[in-house]
Amino acid sequence: MTSDLRKAHKMIWVVLAILIPILLVSAVLGIPKPAFNDNDLLVNDGIHKEPPVYEDESLTLFLEQDGAEGNLRLFLKRPLPHPSALVYASSSKATEDTYLGQLDKKGVYTFTLDRSTEEIKIYDAIKKEEITKIALSWD
Repeated sequence: MTSDLRKAHKMIWVVLAILIPILLVSAVLGIPKPAFNDNDLLVNDGIHKEPPVYEDESLTLFLEQDGAEGNLRLFLKRPLPHPSALVYASSSKATEDTYLGQLDKKGVYTFTLDRSTEEIKIYDAIKKEEITKIALSWD
């Protein structure tokens, strides 16, 4: 290696020794903050006067009744271990279950239900297995 190449090689290593820590620190500082954390998700915020229909460590269900229709408010406290969690409503009047939506991340989900709905099923479409079945009781 000639003396010019040795000088260039030394300068490149000095520049890299300075740039790499700066780039690593700026990359860590550039990570976006989460939209909300677990403390931001209030399950009972005073709006719901009635106790939840169903509650476990990962989700809570509330029924809100509005005349002929009702709202199902589902609080997903943490992501489910199933990658494809689909929500279905079933009743004895209908031959097939009604698809309501998909649960993909923690948060609040609201679904409109017919008052003839008797139970809610959470189903994993990939593994083709039922995760949870929750019976509903309308007043």
